[in-house]
Amino acid sequence: MNRRLFTKLLAFLPLGLFAKENTIDNKPKITSKYQKFFRGQRVHILYDYDDVDAIIEGSYNELCGPTHPYSASSIYRVLILKEDGTPHYSIAWRNERCMTLVNNNRDKGEQLIQDYLDDYADKR
Repeated sequence: MNRRLFTKLLAFLPLGLFAKENTIDNKPKITSKYQKFFRGQRVHILYDYDDVDAIIEGSYNELCGPTHPYSASSIYRVLILKEDGTPHYSIAWRNERCMTLVNNNRDKGEQLIQDYLDDYADKR
C-alpha cells in the first residue's frame, strides 16, 4: 500500500479511536475506547459451566497490539482465582459477554497479577 493511499484511509478513522490507559507500573498501554473492562478489575465469569471470579490481565489489543478496535477489545486474558481469592491459573481469550464486573479495585488486581507472575517465574 502506498503512503498517499494509507494517509487517505487514515483520515476516515474516527478521532479518539485509541486512548491511553496507564497501568500501575506507569507504562502506557494502548486501549480501545470500546473496551468494557481494564487490567486489574475483578470480574465474575462463566467458565466451563461454572461461575468463577477472575482478574482481567488485558484485552487482546493491550497484550498483542492494536488490531480491529471492536472485536479485539471484547476478548480478554484473565487470571482465574481460587475460592479463597488467590491466583490459580491464567486463560485466554474470554469474551466480555460472559463477564460481569465485581470490583473495580485495580490496584489490588495488579498486585494479584504480579504475585501470580512472580510465583510462576519461581517455578520455572
